Amino acid sequence: MASRRAVGRAAAPEAQRGAGPRPWAPRTLIVVLSLLVLIPVASCPIIKPDRIHQQPAAPEKECPPGSYLPEHSRVCTPCPENEGFTGSRNRLSSCRPCSNCPADKVQIAACTRTNDTQCQCKKGTYQDKDSPEFCLLCDTRCPNGKVKARDCGPNNNLVCVDQKSGTPWWVTLLACIFGLGVLALLGTFVYCWCRSRNLTVSGVATKTRSRVSGFLQDLRHQGPIGTDESQMRRKLLVPANNENPIETLKECFYEFSRIVPFTRWEPFMRLVGLMENDISIAKAQVLDQRDALYHMLTIWLNTKGKAASVNTLLDSLDKLGETKAKEDMQDLLLQSGKYVYEVGEAGSAVSQ
Repeated sequence: MASRRAVGRAAAPEAQRGAGPRPWAPRTLIVVLSLLVLIPVASCPIIKPDRIHQQPAAPEKECPPGSYLPEHSRVCTPCPENEGFTGSRNRLSSCRPCSNCPADKVQIAACTRTNDTQCQCKKGTYQDKDSPEFCLLCDTRCPNGKVKARDCGPNNNLVCVDQKSGTPWWVTLLACIFGLGVLALLGTFVYCWCRSRNLTVSGVATKTRSRVSGFLQDLRHQGPIGTDESQMRRKLLVPANNENPIETLKECFYEFSRIVPFTRWEPFMRLVGLMENDISIAKAQVLDQRDALYHMLTIWLNTKGKAASVNTLLDSLDKLGETKAKEDMQDLLLQSGKYVYEVGEAGSAVSQ
């Protein structure tokens, strides 16, 4: 018994020693390590992603002049020689087709990959800025009182200017000085003559007026100089050999189309009395605009009937300010033998 108590007492201190602090368990170690890892992560600021940066769209591809951009390959391809062209940078899917020169023009430069065919009017014709679709006939001569300043070319008609005397300036100056000297001598003579005759101012005025009146009367009796041709041009035209006036007039319509300037066709037809609606109808009925005036004149002839006259057309050209076209047309009608001047006082028709 004594020994068991001794043993029991001796074991008690051992139990008390085991009740002290024990080493960390594995579970505790895992928790600590997790906290150590999570704390830095939680302390880091959350960075929100900025908006997505959009890349700018690449510019559409352009091809240089002389090439195009086919849809199937999207690779710049040269235009076919003498068949197509492009004159500037482009994104076209095909080249522009080369043009062909019309019948009234000639080719001056062939079509290339960068330029279209170049055409110009044939010799004796020109292209007006108001009618670039076809060529017009050149005028062959200048009207009276004007001289040629520039020949007719592919892009301009015959240019005429007022005729100049061409007198040297010193001749003009001497003539002026001589004229002033004569006037001064004449004035001195009249003054001395009046004083010697003791004439009054009223008497001098009376005699002067009577002399001027007599001079004007002499001029009226003599008539203007060089008016024979102008008087002939004022005479009316009639069909030669008593031909049918309607048929004879219609035969001249193409000549009017050739001589009357294209830009004056519509004002000309309005002046002779053709209605605006008839002008539009005539222009719409023709395939070639060069035939428009012929159709306008035909409608005018059908409307006027027997009242239609070539003299009405000539007078209208004169009123329109196309005096040269009127004179050229009148000369052509007389030279063709289709028309003569009306019967004069002697009872015979006169022709030039």
